[in-house]
Amino acid sequence: MDAIREAHQDTPLVVPGQLPMPGTKEMDVRGEMLIYRENDRSTGIIRALSKGNHLYPASLTRWWYANERISVPFTPEMKERTLQRFLHYASIHIGVVEVV
Repeated sequence: MDAIREAHQDTPLVVPGQLPMPGTKEMDVRGEMLIYRENDRSTGIIRALSKGNHLYPASLTRWWYANERISVPFTPEMKERTLQRFLHYASIHIGVVEVV
């Protein structure tokens, strides 16, 4: 068994259909929000564990530009693309996630 573990120890995880998410992803301290940062902007989506593991797309509304202290609303296409990226990230790092 140890030989098998050693043989596959450095094998990178390959995820079929992986969506590019070039920025950094993180979860807040309490695990209630997933945060995505790229270049000079960030956005987040609410995660709740009551009655399951859920992401709330209604909370995904804007890009926040911290340097300029402004927020810009998502277009419907950008919201859907960002939601899919969050779902992909969550499925790998959190497990099964439902959208409500």
